Amino acid sequence: MALMHEKVLIDGSPEAYKEWATRYEEDSMQLGYSGHRSVVKKWQEYYDCKESLNGFVSKIIHKVFDAGCGTGFIGDEFASLTPSLHSTVELYGGDLSPDMLAIAEKKNIYKELQVVNLKERLLYPDESFTSILCAGVFVQGHSGTESLKNIIRVLKRNCFLIATIRTSFYEENKGAWIKEINDCNCQLVEETQMPYRHDVQAVVLVIKKC
Repeated sequence: MALMHEKVLIDGSPEAYKEWATRYEEDSMQLGYSGHRSVVKKWQEYYDCKESLNGFVSKIIHKVFDAGCGTGFIGDEFASLTPSLHSTVELYGGDLSPDMLAIAEKKNIYKELQVVNLKERLLYPDESFTSILCAGVFVQGHSGTESLKNIIRVLKRNCFLIATIRTSFYEENKGAWIKEINDCNCQLVEETQMPYRHDVQAVVLVIKKC
């Protein structure tokens, strides 16, 4: 399992994930993967599920994009939340691997799933989503700073991208990450360490589109 995990980290192609897809969730559990829980927990800190309108409390429907959704771990986490919060979210997912998406689709959690390459322009219109979550994607061999502009384009203004980044991957090129965030007309509002797998933590960035 460890060998397969390392192989996919080096080769993040759809072919590599095709070989791993059926074992991905079991292997991730053995690794103690928890990046999805960290980004959803952070999302809850920044987004309120209700607003007051003329003295009445009404639900806000949050249109959330799970960028690099894999088999749907973030979807699973949203589904585990209280019904009052879960009912306020429309969850969309995109991933490079059709085989991973096929597993996510069977969960009936996502409103829509698409094959996407985060390194290329996404098919969604500008400012489609009120938040974007990204867990386990910004690692060597997968996606880096070159994907930020494509993700940010489909995020609404004054809204947040919340993403995990492997600590070493971020620290080695921190200047490039900050520059790209600024070039995308965004503000880095929080940088913190949160659980990622077993006793390993990763950087979680909260990026606001200005």
